[in-house]
Amino acid sequence: NEHLNQFRDNKADSAFQKWHAMAEVADIRVRQLMQKENLSFPQAISVTAKENHFPPSSMRALVTVYREKSKEENKHARNVEIIRLYFKGMSDRDIGRKYNIAPRTVQRILAEHKDIIKFTRNKIATKNPEQKQETRKKLDEMVTRLLPQIRGVPVVTLSALEGKGLDKLIQAACEIHDIWNNRLPTAKLNKWLADATADHPPPADRGRNVRLRYMTQPNARPPSFVVFSQRASSVPESYIRYLINGLREQFKLKGVPIRLKIRSRNNPYVED
Repeated sequence: NEHLNQFRDNKADSAFQKWHAMAEVADIRVRQLMQKENLSFPQAISVTAKENHFPPSSMRALVTVYREKSKEENKHARNVEIIRLYFKGMSDRDIGRKYNIAPRTVQRILAEHKDIIKFTRNKIATKNPEQKQETRKKLDEMVTRLLPQIRGVPVVTLSALEGKGLDKLIQAACEIHDIWNNRLPTAKLNKWLADATADHPPPADRGRNVRLRYMTQPNARPPSFVVFSQRASSVPESYIRYLINGLREQFKLKGVPIRLKIRSRNNPYVED
């Protein structure tokens, strides 16, 4: 168990390297047995454990942890490549085609994997006033169009030649950092929720009203909210976007992604 915990926590020492190599070899062997011998996963684990003089339960845990870690690493590598391609000028649609994912998924990855997002434009000193204004306008339009999840993110213009814009960049980073870590009182959230649903109620579900009962913020970094409703599955995405936009405007959550989930209440037999 101690070695498995070290393996899971990425302890970069000789023991970790040994266990990582062992897990990789064991996983390859398990996959071979499943493909060539047509064994089930438990059967392949038992054979591999016997070959390596390992308890089957320990071998299963080792291979399972290795597969989880490999899946996370592959996903992270893909997301890093998506961000790199985006900043090289590839559109979200082209990136989506390359990785067989929807453009909206690309936008979500860009928003979620950039802890604090700031867009900077260097070499402003080389442009005349008209070019500066046109460049700024294009940048603002691009950010608004491609990344609606982080509406209001600051766009800071820089000049490395003249040293201009650095103070604004630091100030913008500090402001976004405060918003990123912000936690809102539950009482204020539920008062806002009551006003928002009164102004624009959720669409009815087969003639029955959908009531949003309670709201809380379980996490920050980024601000994440949960709303409880008896008919959570009936709340459409368009209404969730309405709530997110309202939160951003009411509580000044500009420039950071906002996560909001609708969850069912504990008792499925209680009718509204």
